[in-house]
Amino acid sequence: MRQCYEVAVTCQYSDHSSVERLICDCGGKVSNNEFTENVTVSFSITAENFENCKLKFKDTFCGRLVPEIIGSGFAEV
Repeated sequence: MRQCYEVAVTCQYSDHSSVERLICDCGGKVSNNEFTENVTVSFSITAENFENCKLKFKDTFCGRLVPEIIGSGFAEV
């Protein structure tokens, strides 16, 4: 069992596919997409991969998109 975070990031529709691809590249797993005026992508990721994922978001999206932890728990990975 590993500590995992439930994370959310809100993006524009034009960034949605890039966001999902980046999440997968970081070892995360998308759990939900909420389509409104923008898209909120929720995903789970291990605690040890989260900081690297945040840095990749910062670099890829020039600081426009910041993933935020909305919950935590333990899961088999």
